[in-house]
Amino acid sequence: MVYILLLVYSFLFGIRYSKSINRDLLNLPYWLLCVLNILIFGCRYRVGFDTINYMESWDLIEPLSRMDVEDFFGVNHAPLYGLLESLCKTISSQFFVLQLAVSTLFNVLLFIFLKKYASNPYYAYLIFFVVAGWYFNTDIMRESIAIVISACNIDNLIKRKYWRYYCLSLLALLFHYTAIITFFFPFVKNIRFNKYYFLYILFFVILIKFVADYFFSILQIGFLEHEILVKLEGLGRHNLNWFLLRMAKYVFLPMILLWYYNRMKNDSPMLESLVCVYIIFGIGILFYEVFFQRFANYAILPFVVLFTNTFFSGQLYKKTKGIIRSFALSILFVLYGYGYMNYDEYRSYYPYYSIFNPQTDALRESRVYEWRINN
Repeated sequence: MVYILLLVYSFLFGIRYSKSINRDLLNLPYWLLCVLNILIFGCRYRVGFDTINYMESWDLIEPLSRMDVEDFFGVNHAPLYGLLESLCKTISSQFFVLQLAVSTLFNVLLFIFLKKYASNPYYAYLIFFVVAGWYFNTDIMRESIAIVISACNIDNLIKRKYWRYYCLSLLALLFHYTAIITFFFPFVKNIRFNKYYFLYILFFVILIKFVADYFFSILQIGFLEHEILVKLEGLGRHNLNWFLLRMAKYVFLPMILLWYYNRMKNDSPMLESLVCVYIIFGIGILFYEVFFQRFANYAILPFVVLFTNTFFSGQLYKKTKGIIRSFALSILFVLYGYGYMNYDEYRSYYPYYSIFNPQTDALRESRVYEWRINN
């Protein structure tokens, strides 16, 4: 029920926003939605498979008084996230303090990003919630901070302020090592979805086929070794169904979006480039499933905004026929809904329990236990 509240809230205010003359009046309910997200996900209790794993290892986290600089580079987590953990452990021994801190940091930056780039931030939030809302808020707590910092960093890339861009990319990297992929984004910012784009895809397939193994072996040094090995150990464990669904999400749906986006002659070149990168990472799933899925996470928010701006808001909204909008949204809901139901992924997020009603779900706990045995 709590998730339905967020969806209905964003949908109703999205309608108001699209029809409103004075949109400043809708700033307050927008930030109220942000606060609701912070509280709902920050005060959850054993919701999210990764969250449960983090909770189980919470006792191993030391407060700041027992840590030194070398300790932060010796822990399994990236230094800044390790610092955040120790800071929260210093404040309280209760795990929800860390949850609340991560939820606050992530959602504030998320809502800033959506408001800046989406012509209707309410609709953008609705699309985001369907695509990755639960996933970012519960299953990848560490990486979500790096992802949203990288999203807010797009402005520096657009304005070619590369010094600022790389400083913020380094900040994201210190929260999660997968953010290293953002260091390469300036080199692909001119990619467009045109006839030459398929040559980029061909080059990528050849490159990953013959160079990837060597490249990953180079990365398996120092502080990156643990992150790389964990990802590589997870390869090849999924069936054909899993692969086809990912291809539909990461390749076919974004291609449909970019085709229609170019047909309507919109002008968001940086977002277009990042969605092109999103597709390339999706193709990489064929060779290194989990690894490239992690990289694709850094282009999900640009995908969400471009999808929203193309089909559901702005000037294109007036040009787009209702049947096309309905078709696009139906594909989105079917793909992600099928994924949640077919693989029982909804068990990670449903049923919802909070720290005020601390209960455990037996099936959710068993899934986590099975994962630990297999890993």
